[in-house]
Amino acid sequence: MSPLERRRDDEEESGGVDSGPVVETEPRVCVVCRQELPAWVRRCPDDGARTVPRMELPAAEEPALQRLLRELGEEGDAAPW
Repeated sequence: MSPLERRRDDEEESGGVDSGPVVETEPRVCVVCRQELPAWVRRCPDDGARTVPRMELPAAEEPALQRLLRELGEEGDAAPW
């Protein structure tokens, strides 16, 4: 839904009276890097992942670099640094 789109539930609450568009102002969050972005941004400019409202944010995953280092450590390979 775009930030300026009308919501169906708002129309039902007002008895079907058109009160105009609803502006979405809640910031959105990138599902990959967790960067907070303005409400109208649907893709993260850094990694191209989708953004969602904070309440819809999936559970945190282990960051890719940390996961990779852990997996390399389990295999017995030492990190080069």
